[in-house]
Amino acid sequence: MSTDPTEIPIDLPVSEQLEGIPDLGGEVEGGGFFARVADQPIADSLGAVLRRTGTSDSRADELFKRFELWCIPHRVSITRRSGFAEPVSVGLEIAYLNDSRTCSIVSLFPAFQYVVHGRLSGSASFGGKLSPTGEILGTDREPAVGAGQELSVSGLKLFAATSGEITLHLESTVSTPIVSAVGVGSSVCEWRFEKQREPLFGQDIETWAVVALPKRQRELRYRARFYFTERTFFFQTRRQSEWIDVACALNH
Repeated sequence: MSTDPTEIPIDLPVSEQLEGIPDLGGEVEGGGFFARVADQPIADSLGAVLRRTGTSDSRADELFKRFELWCIPHRVSITRRSGFAEPVSVGLEIAYLNDSRTCSIVSLFPAFQYVVHGRLSGSASFGGKLSPTGEILGTDREPAVGAGQELSVSGLKLFAATSGEITLHLESTVSTPIVSAVGVGSSVCEWRFEKQREPLFGQDIETWAVVALPKRQRELRYRARFYFTERTFFFQTRRQSEWIDVACALNH
């Protein structure tokens, strides 16, 4: 049992009826996986990034009169402490808690259509174009070297082109290019990474959400839960963690 408060056991069965299958020779193995949570995240203002790049848009100017857009990082690593089970998918669920104040997800990164295969085995590159209003559009090419001003937001690279667009680029150690992401327009989102060749545990997984919040807000609280799915015999079984509370500082 881990004593690290940032390490959360992923051991709650979702389908208990599949946990014991006597006719097929035993029980589903579980309880050996933990999620290590980045519990001190710092969000960056998209408006501040745009001002630094000199990017402007009439729709964005109108939006920023009422709200602030924040790039919220969500980082987790899955560790196997015991056993031989191997996940076929790993998921991350986020539920933002902002009382009755505005809290709307504008875009998610990465998302399935933005995935580009990496050049190195065991790694992947995620790309997209970020509009001044916070919407992320897909791209099938990486930014050209020297194409514009390069910035870095907590590990996320942004390339400001002379045409006024901003290209996002994230080099990630996530071992699979198959990603699902849902939650735009709500206060709840989820990412799911599917296994290809390399294991999904033993590495950091990084995701981002662009969220619209009231101006002058200093902190955003949210709940996070993690899960993995493993295949046993003819069935897939899912185990998940308890919900945990995280406070994200908004870097004005």
